[in-house]
This record gives sequence, C-alpha cells and structure tokens, in this order.
Amino acid sequence: MGYTHYQYHTQPFDDAEWAQVVDAIDKLVNQAEKEKLPLSADNGETPLSNHQRIERAWLAEHRNGPAIMLNGMGDDAHETFSIFKNGAPNFDGEVTNGFEFCKTAMKPYDRFVVAALAWIETHFPGRLNVSSDGDPDDWQTGMDFAARAFPDEEIKLPPGVRNHDDE
Repeated sequence: MGYTHYQYHTQPFDDAEWAQVVDAIDKLVNQAEKEKLPLSADNGETPLSNHQRIERAWLAEHRNGPAIMLNGMGDDAHETFSIFKNGAPNFDGEVTNGFEFCKTAMKPYDRFVVAALAWIETHFPGRLNVSSDGDPDDWQTGMDFAARAFPDEEIKLPPGVRNHDDE
C-alpha cells in the first residue's frame, strides 16, 4: 500500500525549538510504550528497550546535525520516520530545508507518525508543511493518540491534510 506522509521543511529549528520537539517525541514514545505500540530506532530490527527509551536512542547524529529516527517493529515496520533539526539533507549530502517523506503503509506506527507531525505543525505552523496521501479520517487514530499523549493541549490537523475527494 502506498500510504505516505510528506514534509517540506521550511527552516531549521533553533536549539530551544529542537528541545521542545525532542521532548514532545519523548512523550509520544512513552505513550507508545503505554499502549504497547512497539517502536524501533534501528529500522525495525529490535524494539526500543526501557534503557533505549530513557537514553532517547531514537535521537541520532546525522551528517547534517541532530535527527529523530523511529520506525515500527518487525513486520509492522516500513520506512523510518525522520525529522532533521537543520532540514532534510539532499541525497548528495548537501543540507537543505527540503523534502522528506515517510511511507507507513498504514501500519500501526502510523499513529505515532501522525501524532508527531500534527504536534510539530500545531506548535511550529508551516515549519514542515505536512501533507499526506491520507484524508482527515485516516489521521483520526493518530490524532486520538496525540490527544492521549498531550491531554492538556489542542493538537490540530495540519492544514495540508485534506479530503482528496475534493480535488
């Protein structure tokens, strides 16, 4: 199945903003643990251990700086979800503020990816310019996941996620 989420990173996160993003992802990782949603920081080979969750093993040092990289687990893994502090790199290694995507094929970790993208777009509007092959109804499970992780916040559906029937 070709279900994919897209990002066009418009500007780097500064250090304070990145710290907020990392803390939000940490909350989502902990919510995934509570809900028995297995995540992996190594392309779906092994689930995050308690130690890896505490140590934030999903934070990686990429060639263009800090990055968040998570996937589903085993047969429920697909493509790694990545957020780069300094923008997505080109394939030739040049740092850009450009295009990134994650095909989840609607596997269970999709709700984590949706929640993360919605949280970032709520707190940093237009920073990632999120869009998706999915309609708002397809995002509902992820939006509900975000609401459980952030019960005191209103997480909004990114404006780039719309009904494709209207096109």
